[in-house]
Amino acid sequence: MKSAENHAMPLSADSAENLSFPLSADFTLFEIQSFSDVTNACCGDGTLGGLLQCGREGYKICPNPNAFLFWDYFHPTEHAYKLISKALWGGKSSRIRPINLKTLASTP
Repeated sequence: MKSAENHAMPLSADSAENLSFPLSADFTLFEIQSFSDVTNACCGDGTLGGLLQCGREGYKICPNPNAFLFWDYFHPTEHAYKLISKALWGGKSSRIRPINLKTLASTP
């Protein structure tokens, strides 16, 4: 049994340089290129959009959230979640193991 220390840390905007995205092989080139910013948060302010939380006085929101990987310091944008859910639903068995959700849902 794995201990709590072995669980993955949540993604944050400052970890984007070291981000290894295992589902990327299931995305089309168009979908990957649709992000113009994979480092900064769309909502917030300061370094990487993470020094001032979204919703706090003085925060800023980007004009096109779909172009950003991160909505705020911790959460992907809706567009990123759609790409992740698409990959989890119908991703190739070489990337989504042991089976994707579509296969799981259709199993009697």
